[in-house]
Amino acid sequence: GSDEQAFPGRPAVRALGAICLVLCVGMSLLPVLEHLAGLQLPGCGGGSPCAKASESVWGKVPYLNWPVSFLGLAYFLGLLVAWLNARGGVTAGVRWLVRLGLLLSLGFTVVMFRGGYVCPYCLAAHVGNLLFWLLLEFGTRVAPTNRRPFATLATVFVLCMLALGGAEWRGRATARTNAEGEMRASEAAILAASTQPGANHTDENAAVA
Repeated sequence: GSDEQAFPGRPAVRALGAICLVLCVGMSLLPVLEHLAGLQLPGCGGGSPCAKASESVWGKVPYLNWPVSFLGLAYFLGLLVAWLNARGGVTAGVRWLVRLGLLLSLGFTVVMFRGGYVCPYCLAAHVGNLLFWLLLEFGTRVAPTNRRPFATLATVFVLCMLALGGAEWRGRATARTNAEGEMRASEAAILAASTQPGANHTDENAAVA
């Protein structure tokens, strides 16, 4: 049927594609967990290539100031779900989206090497993306009509970005609340210290001396 034509050697192709995308999802998830949950990743401390990459202009989504890893995780997760549900094959539209994703991966890889901040987790995700593109281009055929993969990808992407954006907003709100609480506590401590009798005597003795 059309499924077998779209996916020659279907079980192997599906499995290899899923493995590539699971790699991409996992490597994109790790920086997200580091950002949102404070996960300590090996080789990603202060001053590391990972830290430099995340702090650079290429590490943030313009205007939103969210980590680029949010976009990577949402995209790869959507692509994985779409791939697993593409029973009728992958259309040309999804292929072009994957090609665009590959170009972005190649661009980020060049930026990382030229900037001197090669993040091993990001690099692994880009390698997985390249392998998936090769499999898609040379291991499958174009499905003429099948909107399910693109719709699935878009739905998962939007839902994932909304969830990550909500987590980011809550994290920033909590950080602001904690900072304000610490500031108030510090001001109260300074005020209390300045009004203690011992502090006044100290000031008077210093004036007499």
